[in-house]
Amino acid sequence: MRKPFLTVLVLFFIMYTTIQTAKGQSAEGSWVWYTSPQSIIHNNTAYIGAIDNDGNIKAVVFKEGKRQKEEITLREKYEPDEHSHPAFLTLDDNRIMVIYSGHFQKNSFHYKVSAPDDLTKLSEEKRAVVTNNNSTFTYPNIFKSNEGFYVTYRGENWHPTIAKLSYPDKNNEIKIIQSPRQIVQSTAQRPYVRYFSKDNKIYMAYTLGHADNELPNPIFFSVLDPDTLKLYDVQGTLLKDIDSSPFEITKDIKNPALVVENDENSRNCVWDLILDKDNIPLILYAKISPDKQKHDYYFAYWNKNEWIKEKLFDNASYFHGVKGVEETFSGGLAFDKNNPKRIFMSVPKKGLFGKKYEIVQVELDDKYKIKDTKQITRNSLSNNVRPQTLKGLNRLLWLYGKYDYWYHSNKNIGFPFIIKDKKI
Repeated sequence: MRKPFLTVLVLFFIMYTTIQTAKGQSAEGSWVWYTSPQSIIHNNTAYIGAIDNDGNIKAVVFKEGKRQKEEITLREKYEPDEHSHPAFLTLDDNRIMVIYSGHFQKNSFHYKVSAPDDLTKLSEEKRAVVTNNNSTFTYPNIFKSNEGFYVTYRGENWHPTIAKLSYPDKNNEIKIIQSPRQIVQSTAQRPYVRYFSKDNKIYMAYTLGHADNELPNPIFFSVLDPDTLKLYDVQGTLLKDIDSSPFEITKDIKNPALVVENDENSRNCVWDLILDKDNIPLILYAKISPDKQKHDYYFAYWNKNEWIKEKLFDNASYFHGVKGVEETFSGGLAFDKNNPKRIFMSVPKKGLFGKKYEIVQVELDDKYKIKDTKQITRNSLSNNVRPQTLKGLNRLLWLYGKYDYWYHSNKNIGFPFIIKDKKI
């Protein structure tokens, strides 16, 4: 008789602890994986950007590696859409620029600029018009340069686009230095890109289109010199001068230095991109079955001759419970920005409360083979998804809770996630 009683007691303790932990977490919100830098460290303080179900754009604060009780509201009631979470840019005078845009915003983005070293004191909201071509501005990625900053985004013809703008002046005004250039042109409607910047180069891992729409959906890798607007493959071969026109991609390209993955039976989705200490590009992606029910996680790297692909996890799926909607939304996976040979992924695991998505850590050896795996979360009441780390902050962050849709409305509960963290 003692064993059932102990089991019930353990279950009650786990449920109580989980509920209390959830209640104790003040930070609520979500993020997507195509906007960057979504989190920054400035003067030993980390700011983690998010947006909640009410459309409040916010930053969760970590000081000395520990979460503070406060969270900073950067903009109230913007758009209850998880695509609208912020990106950050630190300026040389210790101000911080916060950039955000609506999911389908036309021609422009919004921004605010902080007082020096104080993100709680923000300027009035301003709107920067980047183009007059009636394009959209979604998924900003920001890269610093000597004269201003580059921003890549989903723009011209709904495709990857780059523009260069000045840093905010003393009146917080910015100007266009280089008008937008479309980087690639796909035969599909809209490629999805993960970017990484190093030594004044912008590295890109991108798909032919949206995994929900394209079968097959190949993955490509290119290197952009933003100063010359020249695009190269991984071996340094010139692909295109995008100052004249974008680089064209199709599902039939055979260049092995350009094409990372081209499985005819896979709807691929890129999740993360990084360079290791030897400047070897490393890519994380999901291979999704034609019926969208099976999601396999993969790791790819360039060995100077070809793209080597290793399976990390077999037979995941979309993590939410809404059948027929966004079934290419995987739980997600990400590199540890402090250690590229460590990967965090959200995968289904059986626990005391049924099968939930839990966070699992994967360690790679020097030959990029799986050396060890360790489960980080377990026996969760709800799902743990979209892990991320921030370089310089030795903490893992992820989203915990129920997910319905990327937009909150009367018809959809949206994304009432709690932001969780753990020291790593």
